[in-house]
Amino acid sequence: MKKNSIKVLFLTAEDTEMEACHRASLESGVEADCFFSGMGAEATRRKMDGLELEDYDYVIDVGIAGTYVGAPLGSAFNIVEERHGEHPSTKYTGAETLFPWLPSAKGLTYQTMISDRRTVEARRALGAEIESMEGAAFFEVCIERGVRHFAELRSVSNEVGETDRGKWNQPLALDALYEACRKFLSQLPE
Repeated sequence: MKKNSIKVLFLTAEDTEMEACHRASLESGVEADCFFSGMGAEATRRKMDGLELEDYDYVIDVGIAGTYVGAPLGSAFNIVEERHGEHPSTKYTGAETLFPWLPSAKGLTYQTMISDRRTVEARRALGAEIESMEGAAFFEVCIERGVRHFAELRSVSNEVGETDRGKWNQPLALDALYEACRKFLSQLPE
């Protein structure tokens, strides 16, 4: 594996997501650090607080997500705006389009899964297209710490509101994460 002078950090909430990033690093031949934070905004914040983010040229939050807009399962998105669901009036922007071949989307971060259609509709009314449990915290920390090049990559595993994990397609979503990370790494200059 070639040691790139460009340093990349992938941060994930689940070990399967981290494995997809690690595999992308190995198969692209470009070294990247892949860290597991655990699920949720607080776990993400704690992990990022313990990292020397300024040592990295690119810091990327990678994970599966739910869709509010009927995006196909396995589709991947470059998240360009995030909000905490509990405080939706605060928008976080500033992420880079490090995945220009992917569509951009607006994210909403919540800590719980829901099945109530009225709640899903109320969240959709906020303009969110993708839901995660970590995105807003990731944006917030990157902005607070002055990270110059950060991005959030999400791939759809389920419709928001579907709590039966048997109806999710995590393998397809993880394949999309792997492919986007591999392509990003492969395009970095040596």
